[in-house]
Amino acid sequence: MLYLNDRTLAEFKGQIVDIFEDFCDEMGITVENEDRDREDEDNLAVFYGDDYDAFGTIVEDFVEKKHLFFQKIDALELSKLAATLFVTFSMIVLERGNDNTHVLPGEEQREAFDKVSDEITALFREWNLLEETDQKEEKKEKKKGKKKTYIIAISSSEADDIFLKRVVGTETQVKKYLINEIRKDKLEDKNGFDYGSTTTKEISDLGNGKLYGYSVFSDYHIDYVAMPEEESVELE
Repeated sequence: MLYLNDRTLAEFKGQIVDIFEDFCDEMGITVENEDRDREDEDNLAVFYGDDYDAFGTIVEDFVEKKHLFFQKIDALELSKLAATLFVTFSMIVLERGNDNTHVLPGEEQREAFDKVSDEITALFREWNLLEETDQKEEKKEKKKGKKKTYIIAISSSEADDIFLKRVVGTETQVKKYLINEIRKDKLEDKNGFDYGSTTTKEISDLGNGKLYGYSVFSDYHIDYVAMPEEESVELE
């Protein structure tokens, strides 16, 4: 499985550009660009120089803003990225594309976007960057409306105190809360983080409604526990 980091970012950006170049090949679109090496007949690339960098800048900004070295994104956030990339692509080919470039009617443009968006989604899955959501289970749980009061306990092996907080929510909501807390700690120590719970599916069910997540750093580890309040023991 591929993982995104400083060393693989350039490869990831290149694969994003490849999606749009493959689409151009399929549509017979070429783009006039003074950076193109006209003497290299074997070079089939469509985007060069500033055009290539335009895609790369969008991807880099998105990676930084969404902290993709340390966490995944959901389908909604990914669709926003796909839309931004598609708009950039459209502007480039409409400005300097060949005779095969034209403004597509609404329905055809939507189909073109859906095709490119599906390819980008597949790429994010390949790179383990897309957080899959069991929508049926979420809707089912939301319909039931089973919210509980949980006691959240977060403890670090290098600290003497324990963070405690009371929250009210469904099991899915509490799992998301734990993941957000784990992500916050990752960002506090980017270089020291090794591995841990990164998605709600990686939050363990310890039985009786108790939930558990963790993060392991180079010199310490942090445990994240959520326990339903009804599991508390009343002392006599």
